[in-house]
Amino acid sequence: MNSCEEIKRMLEIEVVKVAGSSLPIFEKYRTLNLLHDKLCRKAIQHAEQWMNEAGYGMPPVPYCWFELGSGGRSERTIGNDQDHGMVYGEVDSDQTNEEYTSALHKYFTLFSQRISYELKLVGYPLCSGNVMSSNQRWRHSVLEWKQVIRTWIEARGLDEIRYLLILADMRAVYGEWALCQRLKSWMYDQLYEQKDLQRRFVQHSLVHNIPLGVFYNLHYERWGEHAGKYDVKEGGYYQLVNSVRIMAIAHNLDAVETKGRLGALYQSGMLSMSDYERWLSVLACFLDVRLRHHTGLYELGREQHNYVDTKSWSRGRMREWKNMLYFLKCQQNRLAEII
Repeated sequence: MNSCEEIKRMLEIEVVKVAGSSLPIFEKYRTLNLLHDKLCRKAIQHAEQWMNEAGYGMPPVPYCWFELGSGGRSERTIGNDQDHGMVYGEVDSDQTNEEYTSALHKYFTLFSQRISYELKLVGYPLCSGNVMSSNQRWRHSVLEWKQVIRTWIEARGLDEIRYLLILADMRAVYGEWALCQRLKSWMYDQLYEQKDLQRRFVQHSLVHNIPLGVFYNLHYERWGEHAGKYDVKEGGYYQLVNSVRIMAIAHNLDAVETKGRLGALYQSGMLSMSDYERWLSVLACFLDVRLRHHTGLYELGREQHNYVDTKSWSRGRMREWKNMLYFLKCQQNRLAEII
């Protein structure tokens, strides 16, 4: 299959098939995200071809396009929007003049915009928060990225904290992978040295409360079209992902998938076997609910969202879900002690 449209159709068919299969949940996500990566690479190749045929030529220096968010963590389901960035090679040492640097910026600006366009064509909506390589904030040369990261570390404002946590999920997908790998390793080294910054990460995490009341009651959306529904993303999944990400940063473990981070934390002795197994169980449950929910919306031809109707859940399932949220709440509060 050569066209993006064909690969997209294959992806959609495979998502439904895999979601309903007997495969373990982590294997389901591995399979689905390999397909997402294939589609993204094809879209980028189309963008390269368009740039060349439009007279702009092929990329003048090596570059790497990387995923962020759920794509970076290989936790896409079916309806995720675009979250990505780009890093490109150092400028030619013989042409370090302002005109050459400006030409590189112009090329990669147009190229990144075309990539976002191609991804939108095959079903990946634009990111509402503009976390895309078409946004200058998420597209730089290696040297520029290092300058930007240093600036974010020094500023430590709410936005900069959020940017650093987003960038911590970078995963190379297309191009010169070594550029992304080296940048990520360098950034993790910087973050590892910044204990005060790690505490700021924890403070940011605690702002996102687990939606479980003092009487063990689950909090639901109160207003709007999803009133009475449970937001599975903000209702535990984000807090889980962020807590594990912060622990990995604090111990300089540059794994990106949440499952991989948990494995690295266990191997390094930061998690006991029982805690590791509990974390994995909770993660598997959230991933399963997300995948089933998003697949169900797709089969109904409805817009993707994260609001789940829990009315059909049994008492046993609801009790287990609340127990998981309580576990996450405890772990979130423990971050301040661990870091």
